[in-house]
Amino acid sequence: MQVIHPICCGIDVHAAQLTACLRQVNEDGHITTERHDSGTTYSELVACRTWLQAQNGPVVALERTGV
Repeated sequence: MQVIHPICCGIDVHAAQLTACLRQVNEDGHITTERHDSGTTYSELVACRTWLQAQNGPVVALERTGV
């Protein structure tokens, strides 16, 4: 299968917490994943953004389900 986005992140959004899963595929096809939990206050969201920027993750998908 062709890799379209070698670095991507999925974020599960809840009222008080975000759970981000970053997936990276290197040139050899080795896959790594990293999980990052964050709160939803302004400073915690900025810290999550800073973490994502440091990972060079250009593609992010958000998922939020209702009750």
